[in-house]
Amino acid sequence: MALFSKEQNEAIEFLMYGISQQGGWEYDEETDLVNVWGNFSYTGKGLKDFKGVKFGYVNGDFDCSNNELTSLEGAPRSVEGLFNCANNKLTSLEGSPRKVDNFNCSGNLLTSLEGGPDRVSIGKYKCSKNNLTSLKGLPTGETNYGLKIDCSSNKLRSLETVGDTERISEFICRKNEIISLDGAPLIKAYHGVEDFSYQGNKGISGKTLELIHFTMSSNNVSYLEALGMLKPQIKEGDLKKLMSGYENGDAVLKGASLLGRFS
Repeated sequence: MALFSKEQNEAIEFLMYGISQQGGWEYDEETDLVNVWGNFSYTGKGLKDFKGVKFGYVNGDFDCSNNELTSLEGAPRSVEGLFNCANNKLTSLEGSPRKVDNFNCSGNLLTSLEGGPDRVSIGKYKCSKNNLTSLKGLPTGETNYGLKIDCSSNKLRSLETVGDTERISEFICRKNEIISLDGAPLIKAYHGVEDFSYQGNKGISGKTLELIHFTMSSNNVSYLEALGMLKPQIKEGDLKKLMSGYENGDAVLKGASLLGRFS
């Protein structure tokens, strides 16, 4: 007679394979959760689910990238390290840890960040190479060093739904379709323009967007005020696209320019 069922054996094998040599795990009967100390890594193995295991606390990194996961059901509740679920087949972040140090969900099929972690303590948040049209769902909890976002290679056209603007220190938004920075976060830059990147943006020059965003943040002014201040430096074609949502664009820019000078 087998000591464990087939499912239990698969779960144990899964845990033993994934846990680092210096690590270990324990099952909490009260919570029905498996807590892990050390790193857990199960990558590139065609994993479709967590073998019935429900993770609780992980004292290290948790890497389940490069698999075939379609759901994060059973993922850890908390990770004191990097949670990496990149390059799977996820369409939702529901089931994500509520608290992590760093987070990577790149290379999935996501159209929304809702359901993702509430807090990213160290601050690196990578959601590139998805199908995002909005950044709604970014974490708003406190970070130690400011949130560093990489949302490159998506389908973003605006940044109105970024959320908490005071804790973002780096914003990498390459290869998107941005046509407006109205509502974009005023980022606390540490090094200057290099803290922003819109390289490879479709429609509007990435350098133009970087200059606008830097002007907004460094002068603490709105999108329209920044456009008014920068009007002589922006190509006429780009300016028309950037103002496409406003009637009487010239009058709006003239007023915005005056506001920008005295703000």
